[in-house]
Amino acid sequence: MVTTDKPSAPITPADQDPGGQDATESFDEFRNSFFCGSRTDLFHKWFKAGPEEIADEYLQELLRLTGQLIDDGDTEPIVEVIVLAQSKAYAGAGHFVYDTGPFATL
Repeated sequence: MVTTDKPSAPITPADQDPGGQDATESFDEFRNSFFCGSRTDLFHKWFKAGPEEIADEYLQELLRLTGQLIDDGDTEPIVEVIVLAQSKAYAGAGHFVYDTGPFATL
């Protein structure tokens, strides 16, 4: 574990939003930002696909397992919760709607 002599300063909303805009966002806005937004991340784009409860449970479990990882070093439960959450989110009908695409009209 790395330690420093200087205590870290608390993170403020101004630190998180360099544009100076209101950094408050809903959980739904947070989830959607991984699909196509400020946090675009193809690994977590499924946040938008499933219901809010799946993302909520996933994040809670991921945080719990991260603490457990520090104690036991076992990454397998984290991989399992990631795969399970993605499977649940994609199990239903498709939710992705694209306004435009790389498709030629027929």
